[in-house]
Amino acid sequence: MSVAVAALVTLMLHTGCSQSGDQAPRTESGVFSTPLQERRFGRVPPFSLIDRTGKTITLADLRGKIWIADFIFTRCPDLCPLMSARMAQVQSTLADQPDLKLVSISVDPEYDTPAILARYATQFQAHPDRWYFLTGNKKAIYRLVRDGFKLAIHDPDDPQASGPPHTPARSTVLETLGRWLHPHAAWAHTGRERRQSVIHSDRFVLVDGAGWIRGYYHGTDPQIVTQLIKDARELLRAGKDA
Repeated sequence: MSVAVAALVTLMLHTGCSQSGDQAPRTESGVFSTPLQERRFGRVPPFSLIDRTGKTITLADLRGKIWIADFIFTRCPDLCPLMSARMAQVQSTLADQPDLKLVSISVDPEYDTPAILARYATQFQAHPDRWYFLTGNKKAIYRLVRDGFKLAIHDPDDPQASGPPHTPARSTVLETLGRWLHPHAAWAHTGRERRQSVIHSDRFVLVDGAGWIRGYYHGTDPQIVTQLIKDARELLRAGKDA
C-alpha cells in the first residue's frame, strides 16, 4: 500500500466524511427503525460481470453468501477512495467470516479494465477471494444500479444509460427529485473534464444469501459502517443457525 493511500486509510478509520443529503430512518440502536430480519428492499437480478482477475462473476456465485456491494470508479479522486478505505475496514473487521464477500462494481467500465481494477484493488490490500472488483458492459451495469439496486446513476457522456432508480412514476417535480436523491446520490469526477461528472451513490448495500437487499448504508460515515458490520454479522450468524 502506498504511503498516501495508507495515510488516507488511517484517516478514514478515525474520522468521517461529511455528506449532505437524506439519511435513513435511525433509532438509538441502529440505522433502521425496521428490524433487520424484517427488511426486504427488493431482490438483486441476475448479472454477469468480469472480475479484476479476468474471471466471470455472476449472481449465482454469490448464492448462499452474505455480501456487501458498492459502486466506484478508479478515476474518481474523492468519494471513491473514501468508500474503498471504508470497505477495506469492513474486510479487516470481518476477516474471520469466510462466507462474507465484498463486491465493488465500476461505473466507468470503459476505462476500468480488469488490469486497472487490479492495480486499484492492490492499493487497498483487497483479498482476491473475498473482495471482487467488477467491470463489464456499461449499459448493463447502469441498469443493474438503477433497477436492481435502486440507486441513482448518471453519466453526461451517455445520458441514455443513465437515470434515477426505477420506481412507479408520478409526474411531480418533488417526487422525481426524491427518486434521484434517495438513496443519497453523490457527485464524483471522471477526470475527463470537471464539468463532466458521474453521479453515483455513496451507499454500501447489504445483500443476503438469497439475493435480497437487507440494508443501505452511507459508505463514508464511520458510525453507519459500524452498524453495517453489526448487521452483516447478524445475517452470517442467522445463516449458520439455519
